[in-house]
Amino acid sequence: MTMTTPESCRRHRARKITWQAVWLLTSLLLAGCAGHPAARPHGAPLTPAEIEATWLGQWAAVTASPYPGKSGFTLLSRGQDAFRLRVLLAEQADRRLDIQTYLMGDGLTTRVLLLRLLAAAERGVEVRLLIDDIGAVGQGSQLAALDSHPNIQVRVYNALGLARGTLTGRVLASAPQAARQHRRMHNKLWVADGALAIVGGRNLGDEYYSAGEPRNFTDLDLLALGPVVAPVAELSPLLEPRPGTADRALPRRYR
Repeated sequence: MTMTTPESCRRHRARKITWQAVWLLTSLLLAGCAGHPAARPHGAPLTPAEIEATWLGQWAAVTASPYPGKSGFTLLSRGQDAFRLRVLLAEQADRRLDIQTYLMGDGLTTRVLLLRLLAAAERGVEVRLLIDDIGAVGQGSQLAALDSHPNIQVRVYNALGLARGTLTGRVLASAPQAARQHRRMHNKLWVADGALAIVGGRNLGDEYYSAGEPRNFTDLDLLALGPVVAPVAELSPLLEPRPGTADRALPRRYR
């Protein structure tokens, strides 16, 4: 049986207070490097007339015309097909591309997709990217470069405006508010001109498109067209932030 003495209790409390002080000091030091979110305007959802005026909107309307009022779906089980379709939608978009992802890897497929998004922005397409804060760790330069384009808006979900360079720093910074750490955005969404939407389990990264080494993920996406696309697109926090939502504009120090 172990006896607890007043002296041992005092030592335990002292150690606890010391660790709390370390966490507090670390958080304060990290907070000194914090950036403030830069305000960015949110665009309204595309109207049916705007959607129908796009090439993809016209194609979707013609395809769905034999089935009035119904939505169409097809499974994307092969990684190569899921990648090619994202490239195609980026190349054919006329008005807007909305992308949500939990992670954004630095592989060849990601670079190709980002180049297609940049090309779309160059021809006047509005590109809006939402990425989870954990997936954005260490990618400040890349995200800032994208966000600097006048037709591209990058937002970070549940973002901490400090210690974003490394995962270790991110974990230390989130320690004082651990409950917030579990508020993650796992949505994966790729909507083109409000006419077609890809939803499912694939993030941006080679291993999701059968291009990774040494392993790849077996995942599944769904391509949708028809009336279902509008409510799917409206699920995105990119459209209109509401009080209490956790998405923030890209920290100003990235810009």
